[in-house]
Amino acid sequence: MAGNQYPVFPDLIAAFRGWLADQPAHRGVKAERIFYATTPPGRLIDAMQSGQLLLGNFWLEVRPDKLWPDVFMTGPRQQQRLRAAKYVESWTVYTRNRGVVLLVAAGNPKNIRGTADLLRDDVRVALSSPAREPASFESYSTTLRAQGGAQMPDRLLQKTSTVSPQAVHHRENPQFIYDGVADVARCTSISAST
Repeated sequence: MAGNQYPVFPDLIAAFRGWLADQPAHRGVKAERIFYATTPPGRLIDAMQSGQLLLGNFWLEVRPDKLWPDVFMTGPRQQQRLRAAKYVESWTVYTRNRGVVLLVAAGNPKNIRGTADLLRDDVRVALSSPAREPASFESYSTTLRAQGGAQMPDRLLQKTSTVSPQAVHHRENPQFIYDGVADVARCTSISAST
């Protein structure tokens, strides 16, 4: 799965186990040990093709009789890769991107109302790094340019109070706000598909 959904997984797995226990047709299914990976989906497909998932100097053997996904959650580009490699025949849409939104602390203490507020001196912005997360940065930059002009992303990067995630990339942005390191972040809003 793509990494953005990782916060929901403990609850989702607990709900799945509860649902499974209530399904007479699935009484024999073992779900005590569930492994999920929240790395970029391209890396997981690479691991399926190479037979190894490398995590630093540790590797996991990836093959159907060892570690192989029963469910693979990803976007359209990686779905095409999975289909081309004949790992899947089809897929189902479970969420839809509703666009980019501003994420602020509860109560919006800095009264941030729009893109122009990101340039205020008193507003600390969390923004993906163009060097470490070019796809995420470009996604957010497209919206910034459309709403604030061609130079908006560069102007935000030049602010000394702008922070960029280091460890788990744009998934750190909500934590920056919670920890008081940033006042606002750009995030993608999704909705469940029916």
